[in-house]
Parts: sequence; C-alpha cells; structure tokens
Amino acid sequence: MVKGRIERVRLIGIDTPELGRDGAADQCHAREATRQMSRLVKGSRVQLQRDRTQANRDAYGRLLRYVYAGGNRRDVGRTLVANGHGREYTFKGRAYRHRSAHLKAQRSAQKARRGLWGGCAAPTAPPPVPAPPAPVGQDGCLIKGNIASDGEKIYHVPGQQNYDETRIDTARGERWFCTEDDAVAAGWRRAAR
Repeated sequence: MVKGRIERVRLIGIDTPELGRDGAADQCHAREATRQMSRLVKGSRVQLQRDRTQANRDAYGRLLRYVYAGGNRRDVGRTLVANGHGREYTFKGRAYRHRSAHLKAQRSAQKARRGLWGGCAAPTAPPPVPAPPAPVGQDGCLIKGNIASDGEKIYHVPGQQNYDETRIDTARGERWFCTEDDAVAAGWRRAAR
C-alpha cells in the first residue's frame, strides 16, 4: 500500500523470468525467482525509492522504484540479481543510478553459475514485457484525458511520449477513458506523440 492505495511496482534495473500465463509455459527459473522475491519482502516493511533518471511509472501504470526491505534496508533488486534470480535490465538505454552495482552483481552470479545462470540456457535478451496488470485509472481505464492551459482537451494512451508525466485532475474536469472512441465522443483529441 502506498498512501492507502494498492500499487503494483516494477523494480528498476532488473528483469526476472516470467511465470506462464494463459496456458504458456513458465520461463526457466521463474518459480524460483518468484519464491525468492516473496522471501525477501514477505513480512517486512518495504521502502520504495524513486530514481529521477527513470519515468515515475511504466507503460502499464506500475510504479518504477528501487525496493528496500527489512531493518537493514536490503536492496531487493540487487539481491535478486546477485543470487541469479534475475538479470540486469536497462530500459531503452536509460541508465539508472544503481546500474553499475547491478552489473557487478550479475557478473558475480554468472561466474558462480548461481540461479538462472547455472540451470537455464544463456539469455540473450529480456523477455517481452507482460500484459498490463490491473489498470490504475478511474473505473479501470487507462486513457488519460487532460485539459491544456488553453482549454484544449487532449487524451494520452499508454506508451505515448508524455503519458507517464500526465496527471489527471478531476477537479479541473480532466478524466479517464476506457477507449479512444469514448474520448473522441466526449470532445477530446489524441495527443500528437
């Protein structure tokens, strides 16, 4: 819970094997990685830390954060990478604050053949980003309808250039839409980028 609201979080700078969905098989080491993530945070008070080099949220509405757990503030992401339960991941070449520490942890895990480095085929690239989690907008909608300072009504869809930075202020008449057709019908136009 963040400020009384349930939030989904994506750890900055790491990628872990995905559990299978909709009949697809689990990726190699996915169950072990999931168990380790649970073990690191379960029963602990966690602290989330933003990195200003990264967006506030990803294209699926998840908070992008470093996660620290327990009284000793263990860096959960770096611990997962160091133990071979994930790999370093730089999104679209946007270097992040702890990248060198994650790369060092990964080299150590690879050399020792820990976790996925010992039992899985060598990964060449991170897997595709999974389908979005539960939507974050009002009524479960993801399209952001905001009003520019000149009064123009513009909507933004996930993945557009300014989507992550766009905030919806319902007191100003801004709102969430479930479909682009709904936004257009209400008088909004699509953002150019």
